[in-house]
Amino acid sequence: HEPELDAIVGAWTSTLEGWEVARRLQAVGVASFPSMPALDLWGGDPQLADLGMLERRAHPVTGAHVVPGIPWRLARGANGIEGPAPCLGQHSRDVVVDLLGFTAAEFDAFVEAGAVHEGPVAPD
Repeated sequence: HEPELDAIVGAWTSTLEGWEVARRLQAVGVASFPSMPALDLWGGDPQLADLGMLERRAHPVTGAHVVPGIPWRLARGANGIEGPAPCLGQHSRDVVVDLLGFTAAEFDAFVEAGAVHEGPVAPD
């Protein structure tokens, strides 16, 4: 009877806003959440905000945005997002010099040759 059930549910849900459907179902013990694009979800779902899952982060290039947080919490240690997404080339010097062991002069030569891009340094 799937087609009949789909027609009944579709007729009912088409008359209500998504959050209203979810509230009514939750009120009678049915786990529910409206279907929506991620950008709408990140825009201010009250449950996710109360759980600390929505974080407002400032990015040095694109400005402030609401982003999804980390879905788990550690009992000991830091939680949440530590900073904005890195800019292109932001960590190039760290990787090439500190991790790969090239000298600062070699890194500068790589940048000058166009082999490596050194992006902006993120503000602390």
